[in-house]
Amino acid sequence: MSGPPPPADLVPHDAGADRDQASDAASEDRRSATRRLVLAVATVALLHGLLWTILIPPFQAPDETEHFAYAQYLAETARLPPKVGNPQYSSEEIAAFNALGTVGITGAYGVKPPATEASADAAEAAVEVAEELPRDDGGGPSTASAQPPLAYALWAIPYRVGADGSILTRLWLMRLLSLACFVATAVGAALLARELLPSWRWAGMVGGLLVALQPAVAFIAVSINPDTLLFAVSTWALLVAVRSVRHGLTRRRALALGVLAGAGMVTKLTFAGLVPGLLLALVFGLRRARTDRVRLGATAIGAAAVLPVVYLAWALLQGRGLLPVAAGTPVLPVEQQATGSLTGLISYAWQLYLPRLPFMHDFFGFFPPYTTWIGGFVGRLGWLDYGLRGWIYDAAAVILAGALVLVLVALSRAQRLRRNWRVLAVFALCALGLAAQIAWVGYDYRNKTGFVFEQTRYLYPMIGVYATGMVTACAALGRRGGPVLAAAFIGVACLHTLAAVFATVARYYG
Repeated sequence: MSGPPPPADLVPHDAGADRDQASDAASEDRRSATRRLVLAVATVALLHGLLWTILIPPFQAPDETEHFAYAQYLAETARLPPKVGNPQYSSEEIAAFNALGTVGITGAYGVKPPATEASADAAEAAVEVAEELPRDDGGGPSTASAQPPLAYALWAIPYRVGADGSILTRLWLMRLLSLACFVATAVGAALLARELLPSWRWAGMVGGLLVALQPAVAFIAVSINPDTLLFAVSTWALLVAVRSVRHGLTRRRALALGVLAGAGMVTKLTFAGLVPGLLLALVFGLRRARTDRVRLGATAIGAAAVLPVVYLAWALLQGRGLLPVAAGTPVLPVEQQATGSLTGLISYAWQLYLPRLPFMHDFFGFFPPYTTWIGGFVGRLGWLDYGLRGWIYDAAAVILAGALVLVLVALSRAQRLRRNWRVLAVFALCALGLAAQIAWVGYDYRNKTGFVFEQTRYLYPMIGVYATGMVTACAALGRRGGPVLAAAFIGVACLHTLAAVFATVARYYG
């Protein structure tokens, strides 16, 4: 017979096992917290974005007409536009425009979609008739046809799923894919904020919700526009870049960074502005890598090249240039086009983001940092033909200026600067690259057309950095003040969303 068990203090104790158990428990806690964060932010973004997919009338988001035409031509013919000699839109899409009054509504605030029962029934009947018209006779040169094809190839999937339905059914199914990209953008922003402020348990939630509840972002992100995929890819690329800088490059991070960079390059040309910053992140990540740096660098670069090479091969097989000339935008007669110069470009770029200096020629006649960037971020909706109450823009400017001051206060502490200077350098280079590209394209566009090119959505590839900045502003107030300011920001975001929804209802349905 065995005797009684020995006293607990006589049993051999395995300290290493205890440490392993504690480490496993901590890892499981982190995974559980991540799942809760992703679920909460994704749910809010999903519900908010779904609302906008219903609120926005068909083809009433910027350039949705052209982007749908590109995706339709690709889905119907398996060929890339432009098809020289074809119109921009298919016969079916033109008939749908006529049925819905799309052209008359676009840019005309007082004109609304069919509202009475009789007009709605007539429009529905006309859309049904349009189903019998050709769908593959569009794809001509347009403002969209110069863009790479990844977003359009993805939209071709829900388009084909709804092939037996009306054009409105296919449009909405395609918007659902855009909605998934919006959800991914919000989740990526949440994880980025948590990565950079790990000691603040609420950081990820606040950062993610500030993106998930941003109506101007949601409006664009759930429409048929390659920007929606660009926002998601850029946000996740920055997240992987930050993790590589902070913890070193691993094989998995190298592969993820390369795939995301390659996807961005075949999503929209705007992504090129982020490439210098991502390359800097790759260099920093390689310096902290613990394994074969040459192999990791080759993995990242090779992964980045895959999708662009596929696009190159596809374009060459079809005899299409990588950057075909866009069409569909007004162009001044040659004798009226302005001549650009380096000094003119520098002056234009300066005024686009900073107060104009006295000796500079006034390119705009207004103050772009307020009118273009803050105004667009608060809300220039539809085809930029309606927005919110004027005082809301002023209030937003004050809030954003105050948040910027708090961010500078938080970063002014030497310890934080030393710890985060590499991440800040990556962000700064991405922001400068994006800003320079926007200014360069805008300057050329203005000289040729006389129109202003810039819109706030071109800055949204950095939306994750905005979310992290707002969380940093909250953290500047400390353990007591930070959560209070964070709650205030979320409350303001909810009110902002309500204001945008009411403005949209009044614009199209009031």
